[in-house]
Amino acid sequence: MELSTPRAALAMLLSLGWPVYADRRTIFLSTTSGFCGLKVPGEAGERMLLTLRDVGVEGPVIAMPWPQPSHIFLADADEVLDTATVSRLGGVLLQTPSAIPLPPSETPRGRLTWLVPPRPANRWLPAMSTVKWALTMTR
Repeated sequence: MELSTPRAALAMLLSLGWPVYADRRTIFLSTTSGFCGLKVPGEAGERMLLTLRDVGVEGPVIAMPWPQPSHIFLADADEVLDTATVSRLGGVLLQTPSAIPLPPSETPRGRLTWLVPPRPANRWLPAMSTVKWALTMTR
């Protein structure tokens, strides 16, 4: 699986059926068709990642180095989420209409990387309700 260049990453993600597009040197995931994300500070994200691994639910996770280190957990929008509740837990819900920058994009503030890359053999995304549960377990 080739994700090291924007062109290769775009082709691979399109082959998975993801709603992605490119703008110059940045790849974006459109939060449509059930795709969404949860952005959390890096430390909480590390704990969430461990929690999700412990229960065998590991989906794609992006490392974003700015403005402070943070993680974006990509998920299936399986429920209507209360953004205020997620915010109280320290997260930011990324849902329709928005676009999430994807690795290996170069941005003016730095390069994005995959902590957990998408895998063609494992095409599913974890349910947002499960990702939100992992956030609650870090508190």
